[in-house]
Amino acid sequence: MNKYYFVNIGAEVIWHPVNSDEKKVMQVCTSAPHPVENDTLVSLIFSDKKGNVKVKAVELTPKLTGPVERKFALVQYP
Repeated sequence: MNKYYFVNIGAEVIWHPVNSDEKKVMQVCTSAPHPVENDTLVSLIFSDKKGNVKVKAVELTPKLTGPVERKFALVQYP
């Protein structure tokens, strides 16, 4: 499975801006070329739909909920 399987148009992701402890829930607003690599630029739109930003895929994690989120956390941070 591709490391960035979750980078698809319309998907909600968590953006971790470089040099910041912030986390922002964003939505992928354009399709990204596949396979997505660490340095692939991904266009995101803010949740209020009043702006967008391009970031590298390495700054993103999937927005998960429920049991899947806990399982992902265990896989990422044993």
